Order: sequence, then structure tokens, then C-alpha cells
Amino acid sequence: MPESKYRGYLTFIYPNVNIWDGQQIIRFGNEVSSITAGGKTYYTAGMAVLFGYLAHIVIRDGKMFTIIAAALIFLVLLLNLKKCVLPSSPCSRS
Repeated sequence: MPESKYRGYLTFIYPNVNIWDGQQIIRFGNEVSSITAGGKTYYTAGMAVLFGYLAHIVIRDGKMFTIIAAALIFLVLLLNLKKCVLPSSPCSRS
């Protein structure tokens, strides 16, 4: 094991919730993402915290991209159907 000039403690925080339950793991990640002790702030890492952060990103970005995709589909349909509604359009010829 390599030597380091920094000495410290390695602490494990085990979640008391099911890590496959999205709402619980997001809440757990928010609760333990940073810990303040002795005037210093320590940031945590680990599978449960990262899963919570990832779930938060997916929920936030998923909503945004769903709205953007729906708007783009609506715009494409609007532009395409606008051509077919006009009497002299190629869509109305038989």
C-alpha cells in the first residue's frame, strides 16, 4: 500500500434502504452527500451515493428531453401538414 503524508479515517455508511428503490436512494444520497465534522466538510462517494446522483440526473434531464422531443415532433408535423392543407399543394393532387 502506498504511503501518504495525509492520515485519516475510512468510514463506511451503509444505506438502510433498498438501493434499487429510486426515491429512497435519492433521499439517502442527499442526506449523506456531504458531512461536516470539526468545521470541515467531507464529501462522500460510493455506489449508493452515485446511484442517487445518477437517478436525479436521469429524472431531471428525462423531463427536459421529453418536452424538447415533443416540441420538435409537433413542429415537424405542423410544417408537414401545413403543406398538405393548402389547395395548391402536392398532397391534394390525385
